[in-house]
Amino acid sequence: MGKAHSLLAIQSVLSGEAHQGLEHGRQAIALLERTGERWWLGHAYWIVGLNYTQMGEFESALEAEGRAHAIGEDIGDPKLQSFASWVSGIIYASVGEYEAGIEACERALRRAPDPLERAIAAGCLGYAYLEKGDTAAAISHLERSVQQFTEFRYRPFQGWFSAILAEACRRERQLERATDLARQGLVITREANFRTGLGWAQQTLGRIAQARGAYAEAEAHLTAARETFAAIRSRYELGRTYLDLASLARLQGNREALVTNLRAAHDLFRTLRVEKYVRLAAHLARQFGVVLSGEPPA
Repeated sequence: MGKAHSLLAIQSVLSGEAHQGLEHGRQAIALLERTGERWWLGHAYWIVGLNYTQMGEFESALEAEGRAHAIGEDIGDPKLQSFASWVSGIIYASVGEYEAGIEACERALRRAPDPLERAIAAGCLGYAYLEKGDTAAAISHLERSVQQFTEFRYRPFQGWFSAILAEACRRERQLERATDLARQGLVITREANFRTGLGWAQQTLGRIAQARGAYAEAEAHLTAARETFAAIRSRYELGRTYLDLASLARLQGNREALVTNLRAAHDLFRTLRVEKYVRLAAHLARQFGVVLSGEPPA
């Protein structure tokens, strides 16, 4: 039963049902703690952390991944150590601790015992470099990951990492390649019902359209991304999409939408305690003359 709940927790995070996955993961831990199945207990902690990560609850996610990693070290299992490390790397990079994120993903890559795990770790390392702003390193690792997932025919992660690679290409002003990759990611993740990747593809297509000056198209893609992330309760990416929509609204001269989206982003990042984006939202608010909840007027 513990193993079954653990596997259901994986399916939940892949289909964008993190709250349901969290419940399955917690049940898996409760059941497996009464057995001698240490690897499966570590696996359950890992998947609980992954569900927390999708929800943007990073402190709880890091605590779960720490337990998974400790069990992996205790039983000498590199796979558990790799699993826990790449999730931790995603979290550190997301909150602005870039070097810690890169180090964790590199550790995941070193510990990865098989090609599939190495492909995941490489993609996550690319994400960490992207968050740091090193797009050249990001593209190198993400290209490797996408190629491997294409060969493995593992569609959910092929689509997700294609969308992340598209974002890296966008930042390098490679808009044509970015568009092709993002559209590919959109099709694949939609077919695979991997809504985290779908939201990324929609978000990236919106940013690309904005860079081209196609504001109506950008708004359509970003609105779709907002709806996707809201539906799967992916609050961190939802907050980032609110910031994208605020930026777009400023370019469109839509003051009401600018204020609404900027306030929504600020409130969400304060709830999640992601100080990097709380500060960014506050900075943008001061720049644009927007009063935020809990902030004094400029």
